[in-house]
Amino acid sequence: GTDCFNNCQKLKSIRVYSPNVNNASYPNTFRWCHALEELRVTKVYARDIWLGHSPLLSLASVQDIIAKTQAGMAAFVVTVHPDVYAKMTDTDPDADPLWLELPTLAAEKNITFTTTE
Repeated sequence: GTDCFNNCQKLKSIRVYSPNVNNASYPNTFRWCHALEELRVTKVYARDIWLGHSPLLSLASVQDIIAKTQAGMAAFVVTVHPDVYAKMTDTDPDADPLWLELPTLAAEKNITFTTTE
């Protein structure tokens, strides 16, 4: 449902069938999940995903979302916390290349990453 993990401030790890809710204009599934580090999914639908309150979201979690998205799906947006987005767009030469490749891998599957700022 749209509010199933809303305000679960101590939630650190979860495995869900899909992180996308039917009503993308009501992105409360993971709202206020500040401690969320690990999100594992079985399937991703071509619907927006909002993870804007989860600054600790791991590289493996974002990689899993991309990996579970079927090629050729309609475009959708994944909104992440500014700290997570910064890792994907870091211009520092010492930045982790695995984070930096995520936007390219996502674009191949019609996923766009954005942030709350």
